[in-house]
Amino acid sequence: VLISGDVAGDSYAYNLKEKGQRLLVGHTASMLTDIAIIDKGNSALLLTSDRDEKIRISRFPDTYVIEGFLLGHTTYVTGFVVIPSSPSTHVVSCGGDRTLRIWDLAAQTEISSISTISNDQRKIPTAIAASCCGQFVAVIFDDSRRLSIYKIVRGKHEDDYKPSLELLGNVDCPSQPLSISFHETRSATLMVLVKNPDYII
Repeated sequence: VLISGDVAGDSYAYNLKEKGQRLLVGHTASMLTDIAIIDKGNSALLLTSDRDEKIRISRFPDTYVIEGFLLGHTTYVTGFVVIPSSPSTHVVSCGGDRTLRIWDLAAQTEISSISTISNDQRKIPTAIAASCCGQFVAVIFDDSRRLSIYKIVRGKHEDDYKPSLELLGNVDCPSQPLSISFHETRSATLMVLVKNPDYII
């Protein structure tokens, strides 16, 4: 199944074997900015973010059943990523309010947040990726050559599993990064598609 979202706020599931299409969910008058499915064994959840400051949690494939929302961004959500290997299911999102936020999906609550604003960086984060080990998050920004790397830091005590984000550093790419993805290897390898010249680093 291939899942897509569009600027009209609708998402669709495409059955690649049977070549069928099904409307999943609509965000009224708000275009989708990111979409993901979380497999929970006997069930699945569809996460969708939009221009209305929220991430919606719906059942899949019965997406008319809304399980809840992740609310806290003060402007539109630009992207999110599900963190692999988290003790509970955690999601990290970015938005027009220039923040990164970590969410506990089961409790539907915000765990922590960090500002992406620095002395020389006020651009809006536009896309986010997480390493397969669940330890690192990469973020790219609108109209910027910069790529930022954050580490997911766990609590210091055994009974404190609440994660937070810590900036490890920034990388200036040859031109504006358009897309980022961690490669599934034992080490955290990040692939970056940059604007000009068109190549992957």
